[in-house]
Amino acid sequence: MSSGISGGLSEKVITRQIMAWVSWNGFFVWKQWQGPMSRPGVSDILGVLPGGRFLAIEVKTRRGRLTRRQEAFLSAVNRQGGLGFVARSLEDVVGTLESYTRKAAYIDE
Repeated sequence: MSSGISGGLSEKVITRQIMAWVSWNGFFVWKQWQGPMSRPGVSDILGVLPGGRFLAIEVKTRRGRLTRRQEAFLSAVNRQGGLGFVARSLEDVVGTLESYTRKAAYIDE
């Protein structure tokens, strides 16, 4: 595994781990690439959760900081009823999405 200066995993490696796990577990997600026509601050991984809720995952290293635009994007997603959060590891995603699916299953009962 790749490691950064601080000894932790790079964003690239964390993103690959997350993409593999969410895809393996049946979530509809994609890696959002930034370009000239992109909206500033858009999260690294976007998707749609079971039930239609929008998903936004901003990937950061242990020491990585969100920009104001990234914070604003995640806040907007959450205000509009989506699920937006920062992931500094695969474990962050697993915990958040497993918690979400447990809550969603409970509400559906």
